[in-house]
Amino acid sequence: MDHLSELKAAYIAAVNDAQAVREMVNPLREALDQFIAGYTEEWEKQHAELLDENMRLSLAATEAEKTLREAVKAQYAENLARGITSKTFGNGLSVQVRSKFTVRDEAKAITWAKQYAPILIKESIDVKGLEKIAESADLDFVETVETVSAVIKF
Repeated sequence: MDHLSELKAAYIAAVNDAQAVREMVNPLREALDQFIAGYTEEWEKQHAELLDENMRLSLAATEAEKTLREAVKAQYAENLARGITSKTFGNGLSVQVRSKFTVRDEAKAITWAKQYAPILIKESIDVKGLEKIAESADLDFVETVETVSAVIKF
């Protein structure tokens, strides 16, 4: 038996051993899952009132947080309208203001950048398209790297 055949036989034996043990473990896992499900159901029945109260209070806390956040943002907007730019309100309450800039007219942006910030202009190439062309054309600036993967059938 050559070296590769020996390694393949060892691989098949390991896979078969793992499968045999898995077949013994699976029914045990199913029994455990059923036990846990039954115990969980019983536990939930025993503690239903407490669990319901927990859910009710959690929802109330979430709603109170939402109301408070909206009120803080409204207070900030109201203060801004009166010329007050403070972002803190005391008592651990404040706002954070983030700005996001979106280019509305790319052609104007490119024209401006060519004159005032040429470093922002970059040329790019469709790499995927170039790779497809390289499959049938010998391009001295494209490197071909081959990867090998093993295929095992049994």
